[in-house]
Amino acid sequence: MSPDSVAVGDFNKDSNLDFVTANNKSTNSLSIVLGDGNRGMLSSSVIPLPTGAMLPGSIAVADFNNDGRFDFITINQLSSNASLVLGDGNGGMLSSSNLPLTPNSFPASLGIGDFNGDHKLDFITVAGINKAIVALGDGLGGILSATDIFLPFADGPFSVAIGDFNGDNKPDFATANINSNNISIGLNTCLATQNTLEHSFLFIADTNNNRIQRTTNDGATWQSVGLGLGTKLGQFNAPRSLSSDSSGQIIFVADTLNNRVQRSTNGGTSWQLVANPGVSIGQVNQPQGVAYDEINDKLYISDTLNNRIQVVANAKTTNPIVSIYANGLSGTALGQFNRPTGIAVDLQGRVYVCDTLNNRIQVNATGLATGWAIFAGATAGISVGKMNAPRGIFVDSTNKVYIADTLNNRIQVNITGQNTGWSIFMMPGINLGSVNAPQGIAVALSGSVFVADTGNNRIQKKLLSGNVIVVGSPGFTLGQINQPTGIR
Repeated sequence: MSPDSVAVGDFNKDSNLDFVTANNKSTNSLSIVLGDGNRGMLSSSVIPLPTGAMLPGSIAVADFNNDGRFDFITINQLSSNASLVLGDGNGGMLSSSNLPLTPNSFPASLGIGDFNGDHKLDFITVAGINKAIVALGDGLGGILSATDIFLPFADGPFSVAIGDFNGDNKPDFATANINSNNISIGLNTCLATQNTLEHSFLFIADTNNNRIQRTTNDGATWQSVGLGLGTKLGQFNAPRSLSSDSSGQIIFVADTLNNRVQRSTNGGTSWQLVANPGVSIGQVNQPQGVAYDEINDKLYISDTLNNRIQVVANAKTTNPIVSIYANGLSGTALGQFNRPTGIAVDLQGRVYVCDTLNNRIQVNATGLATGWAIFAGATAGISVGKMNAPRGIFVDSTNKVYIADTLNNRIQVNITGQNTGWSIFMMPGINLGSVNAPQGIAVALSGSVFVADTGNNRIQKKLLSGNVIVVGSPGFTLGQINQPTGIR
């Protein structure tokens, strides 16, 4: 087979790492080996690359068509193209195609990232004497364009790596140049042209440590926000949810056991009350979800023990206006809730609520208190698309919906924006990439998915490559957590 490169991931969603090789001699194929989790293998198979793929070299794995399953991409040196194999989620192939690159470029090496900020995966390769080629993905398994980038002072670029080298939260690239004995760095100057729900920072509700933590570098380091346990402004008691604007200056916190919602308009330096304890309009009883609609300056509150949703207009001003968005009658009819928790707003203003004890997700697309519909669930279950006490939700800028399906011990994802199209994003377990009673989820501007893996008492970060690392482990110091819940 003459394997030339290797990549790893969980290709059949059994929480065990698998690997794939690009075979570059006469076979022009991939070999997939499914792991058994004990350094052995369950099975192996060979997938031929499409006709026209010659001498595959570098290989990478990522989800290029946004269906929640790993795909495989190779750079083919002799044919000067790339091959994309769409995975079926079981360790096999749905389809394959060749992606054209610059003719006679003889590309080598491969890097993956979202280089133009459209929330679709792109890739970069190095080629020829002194250039890189950036191919922009269409999110469906194809490419929109492939552009040559001249590398001054480079001779013989041989490998490429992706990273944020100037701290602007955009993926840059570096190449190793074998003949000129130097490194070339390409800084990303692309400006995203659309609104985004993914931020360059994240907040964590570190619930049993009674604090909020913030990261501005994708989980590498953390800072404390607020003043710790207490009842004064800026102090918290078991906070369970939070939301912010795109600058990170306006922050809302569901201060759950203090029965209130707090707001900061200066990044956490000072705080004000948005909602007090009680049952009247503008009062809350153990709120466990907040979601800020920055475009319309509205805050949505899951008023959990009052079994209702409240909406705060003019939320960042000194004159907020509070009204009932869904009544406080516990029940199973549309617009009725039984212990609502996680809540999210998409770019179109649709509001999604984890109707936790009704084991479902309700959505309101009309802006009216009567406009509720079932998005997922309706009855408890373990089949895909069914829920068991869901508590966390995030909707990204492409309307992909992530659900922390808490008592099913898994993360589900919906790629259609409709009540069909569900798949499993993370399975139950204690191993890396598995979850136990998760209660929060969010996607960062980097494309990494962060999960509050509450039952395992950790924060997991799933990168675009599919690799998973822990960025918050149990403890009490900064960067450590104790029963994390909300994440945004």
